[in-house]
Amino acid sequence: DLSHAPDAPSSGRRTRHGSRTAEQERELQRLKETLQAMHEEMQTSQEELKSTNEELQSANEELQSSNEELTTAKEEMQSLNEELQTVNAELQAKVDDLSRASNDMHNLLNSTGIATVSSTTIFRCGATLRRPPGSSS
Repeated sequence: DLSHAPDAPSSGRRTRHGSRTAEQERELQRLKETLQAMHEEMQTSQEELKSTNEELQSANEELQSSNEELTTAKEEMQSLNEELQTVNAELQAKVDDLSRASNDMHNLLNSTGIATVSSTTIFRCGATLRRPPGSSS
């Protein structure tokens, strides 16, 4: 059996080599499984990101719409404010005119010495003059 004696060391190498190959195959399988899991996680993350992106785009569109509505409302308010300022200026001019006319009338009456009798004064005098009979004076 000397012919088989040289094979003994190579048989040990095969066992070591076979054991290393099996270990490498297990490592390769583990790496494949890890890669597959990472790939699935990445796909899930991409789907979640797409969904989030769509939600954000929708929210952005709503905000843009609200912004346009607010801009329109602001412009309408500015227009109304300008109209109110115009009306206010017109009313103030009328108040000023009436105040001047009242002052002029007051000054005219004071300068002419004409006595003025208001309707309130006439009413009071009339009530005083028309006392029921039997009342004391």
